Amino acid sequence: MIDHIEFEAPFGFLGKIAERLVLERYMKRLIGQRNLWLKQRLEA
Repeated sequence: MIDHIEFEAPFGFLGKIAERLVLERYMKRLIGQRNLWLKQRLEA
């Protein structure tokens, strides 16, 4: 399975800063956790 995700924070320049500092890392962790959960359920 391959995830293709596009996101953009609102608020222009401040949103771009938030993307770099917080959102990018958060989204990677969220997708990783979801993939682990799916794997565990599908292999059970």
